[in-house]
Order: sequence, then C-alpha cells, then structure tokens
Amino acid sequence: MYHYEAYLSKVIEATKSNRFLIPVLLFLGAFFLYSYNLEGQPWHPDEINYLGWAGNYIYLANHGFFGNSCLVSIDNCNMLYHIPAHGATYSPIRMLLIGIPMSWKNADTGYFYNWSCYWFNCYHPDKAPTVSQMDAGRTLSPLFGALTVMVSFFVGKILFNRIVGIIAGLFFLFYDLWLWYSRTIMVEVHYVFFSMLTLLVLLYAVKSERIKIKYLILASISYGFALTSKLISVEFSILFASIILFVNLSKGRSIKKQAIKSILVMVLFFSLAGVTFLLTEPGFYKNPL
Repeated sequence: MYHYEAYLSKVIEATKSNRFLIPVLLFLGAFFLYSYNLEGQPWHPDEINYLGWAGNYIYLANHGFFGNSCLVSIDNCNMLYHIPAHGATYSPIRMLLIGIPMSWKNADTGYFYNWSCYWFNCYHPDKAPTVSQMDAGRTLSPLFGALTVMVSFFVGKILFNRIVGIIAGLFFLFYDLWLWYSRTIMVEVHYVFFSMLTLLVLLYAVKSERIKIKYLILASISYGFALTSKLISVEFSILFASIILFVNLSKGRSIKKQAIKSILVMVLFFSLAGVTFLLTEPGFYKNPL
C-alpha cells in the first residue's frame, strides 16, 4: 500500500511540474482511439455527400481549373447535384480539410456527381465510393477530434482548475457522439473544434487586466472558420458575447466604462469574425441569404 501511495505521489508531482504532460496524453490517447481502424467504421449517408463535394473541389484545384464556378459556390456548379444553398453551405475550408487527404492518398478521382446525389433519385449504389476513398476523406477527422479534447482541457483549467480540465477532456474523449464525429466525414468535428479554440483564445484575451488584442484577433479568425465550417456555430455568439461582457464587468471599475468597453470589444470581435467568414465563404456574398 505504501509503495502504491508513493508511486501515485510521484505521478502527481510529475504532472504538476510538467504543465503539458496531461494535455499531451489526452491528445495522444484521443488520436489513437479515434484513428484506429477507420476503414472499418460504418459509413453514414452524409459522408458520401460530403466526399463527393470535397473530391470534386480538390480535383478542380489540383488540375488548375480555378475559373470553374464549382470552386466558388455550389449554386452555380453543374458538376454536382444540389439544392439551392444560397452560398452558405459550400465551405472551401471544409472542402480542403476533407479533400487534401484524398489528394495525398491518390483518392481524388471518382463519381463525384453520383456521390452528391446520395439523398436523391439520381444516386446509383454501384458507383458508391470505395472503402479506401472513405478512409481518405476521414483522415483528418481524428486529428481535429483529438485537438478538441486537448483544447477542452485548457478551457476547463482556465475557467476552474486542472481537475475540471481533466474531467472536460475525458468527457470529450469518451463521449460517444464525439467519438463518432471524430471518425467520420462530418463537418461537426471542424466547427466544434474551431468554436472551442475560439473559446480558449478568447479567454486568454480577456482574462488579464488589459485585453490582449492579438489573442482577440486570433479568436475572431477562429470563430470565422467555425462559421464557415457550419453556420449553426452562430449559436456560440451568445456565449462569446457573455464572456466579454461579464469578464470586463468583473474587473471592479466603473460599470458604465466597462460596459462601453465591452461593447467596443464585441463589435471588433464579431466584425473580424464576419470578415473572416466572408473571405473563406466566397459564394455567400454573391448569393446572400
């Protein structure tokens, strides 16, 4: 019993002396868990749809067809089957994160139009993507899933303490839905990662006495990527605005001055996020909602 307690004490001391040991272990554990046997992961219909879009996108980019309308917006793309998307669901960020690994693994050719038809009558099962093509499209999902686990640790640590950070990291690590997102071609793994990264960097920006502008800008850019990945991440706006407001009001100065300062910071944050969104979603402002 004594030897066990002594060993446990040494482990605790080691984690305290090396602040990056726990997040690195969480990341490695999550990455190996999420990336294990991706080819054996049961597929979801949306994966085939996203794979068709990303495969077509990276194929055009690799062959230098930069004038093709399919690189701008799906609304004017005749190479893929689609319903009106108003420029808001065809994110180049998403296409690259799924498509680049397909290029790496020489899986960037296929029946892209057919794959984009999955939910419609024009789909032919005999032209479905192969197991290796599905595996290629999933390549970066475990990485983003594992990074989110690590980021959640830092968020919990900043807001509360290291123990809460570990609990937050373990929650993401073993949460069944997150495990699934991190092993499939689903955009949730992208927008949740960028949203969590925004939360982390924003906390770093506002927690000190003076707001750190460089962190605020980085948080804005990250949030723009989250919006580009999936527009549902706009729901995080309330959380981010609340953090900016309450942290500033808790600094013990004039409430009126801090409220004005909070408004100015929010305007800067959301304006930069909006600019990032428009720059990374070229089809949106040509066909606005």
